[in-house]
Formats: sequence, C-alpha cells, structure tokens
Amino acid sequence: MKRILFIFSSLLIMGVAICQTTVDNYRFRYGAIIGATATITHKKSVENGKTLTTTTLDGRTRGLADALFRVHDIFSSTYDEQFLPVSAYRDIHEGKTYTKREDLSFDRSAGTVTSSLSGTEHAAPKLRDMVSALMYVANVDYSNVEKGSRTKYYVFHEEEQFPIEVKYNGIEDVKMNKKTYRCYSISPLVDPGNLLEKKESLIVYVDIATHKIVGAKLHFKLAGYFRLEIVE
Repeated sequence: MKRILFIFSSLLIMGVAICQTTVDNYRFRYGAIIGATATITHKKSVENGKTLTTTTLDGRTRGLADALFRVHDIFSSTYDEQFLPVSAYRDIHEGKTYTKREDLSFDRSAGTVTSSLSGTEHAAPKLRDMVSALMYVANVDYSNVEKGSRTKYYVFHEEEQFPIEVKYNGIEDVKMNKKTYRCYSISPLVDPGNLLEKKESLIVYVDIATHKIVGAKLHFKLAGYFRLEIVE
C-alpha cells in the first residue's frame, strides 16, 4: 500500500479532489439461497477541472457456492460526465487457481483503446467498457422512450469490442425486501444458447427517482430465475 504522504503529494500534483463516495450492497439469490454478495462503489473526483467517476463492482460467492466455485471478481471503470471511460480494469479470481487481470486505457483524441492483454486497436464510436456502459444505460432518461425500442452500444470486454443491443421494456413496480420501487425495466439482449430461456432473459431494474440499479433477474431454461437485489 502506498504511503499516506505519497498519496497526498500525488493528489496535489494531479489536481485531484475527492468529492463523494457512495456504496450500494447487493445479494444474489436462487429462491431462498444466497449464493453471492456484491458492492457497487462510486467515487467522484475532479481532475484538472474535469469531473470523473470511478465505479467499482466487487462480487464474490458465499456459503456453499463459495465452497464449490470460489469466485471473487472485480470490475472497475473511470469515466467522464458522458460515461465515456478514461481507464478500466477487470481482476478475476475463480476457483482455486484461475486468475486474470486486464487493464484498459482509452485515447479519445486518437480514437484507440489499449488492453494490457491484446494491445492497441482502433476504437468503435463511443466505445465503453462493461461498467461504464452499464452506468450509462442506467442513467438514460426513458420517460420519452417508446416501450420495446432497442438501442445499440459498443463495448470492450474480454479483449475484444462488439455491439450490444438494449431493449426498453417499460415501467414496472418491483418489490424487494418489503419495499416497492418504481423502475425502468431494461434488457441487454443476449444469445440464449442452450442455457437461457430467450434473448430477453436478463432484465435489469433501474429506480426512476435515483437511476440506481436496484435489482435484476436472469432466467435459465432448466433452473428458473436467479435474482440480484439491493440491500438497504
């Protein structure tokens, strides 16, 4: 860990001032079984007059799931007010031995993205990593968006860039932990393959008042629904 004096000196040199930090806690469950927990942390800063946000998703298995699979994955992105990332990383720990770290940097003026694993390549327009893309989708104002409409975004994940479509499903009241949230319902469309029920198998719920992700559910063909819930 860096020394406190070095941290303060670095902040002064870079012109960075930490403005705000928020943390949201989540749990993954299948029926009554809690298989994993996660946090989403947002840290705002001002660097040379430019506001940046660093969002970190930190998830790990718990209980029996941890004994069987042992997963601890971290995804982090630093992005501007348009949710365009400056840098990002993923730090994967799965099973007893598998680990993987990838760091990304985005050069908007040059139109490139650089991966610590795959090198530098031309970036698609408004290319985002998975975290900044998720935050952007959650912060869209859907009040004037037609139900059923689809929007395409470009993301960089697992050493490659590709387009994904997000479908707006409309407004839904979602009850979790004895509290009801008025939510936008959105579905990143995924290839169902042999496991998922359909392309809209993943549904993400975004609280209309705060644009905070409060829940999600994923429908498997044979196993039913796995759910993500905010813990407040």
